Amino acid sequence: MRRLWIITVIAKAFHVLPSVAARDLDEDPEQLSLACLPLMNYANRKDVFDQAIKRGSDDKTLDAYVDDEIMSKVKRNTMDLHKERYQHRLDHPKGGVEGCRLCASRG
Repeated sequence: MRRLWIITVIAKAFHVLPSVAARDLDEDPEQLSLACLPLMNYANRKDVFDQAIKRGSDDKTLDAYVDDEIMSKVKRNTMDLHKERYQHRLDHPKGGVEGCRLCASRG
């Protein structure tokens, strides 16, 4: 039963037939499909978070994710990134600092 459940989850996540998911599990010793599932879950939660933020503070979408561990990671990572960018703007107000990855990505 566990194998069938895993095949179902992979097939749904990657939009493939269950037979394709089963063959992938059998033929891929690293089981990359399984390894990718947490990343896909994170990306899904990040999309939900971003859409809720765009809709504004009246949006109640995030209320459904109050105890969700992945959504908590999304929120924490987003806040950390904002803090890092804010500090960067204070440290390099004009940008263009040689060797700085954030200045380089700013363009």
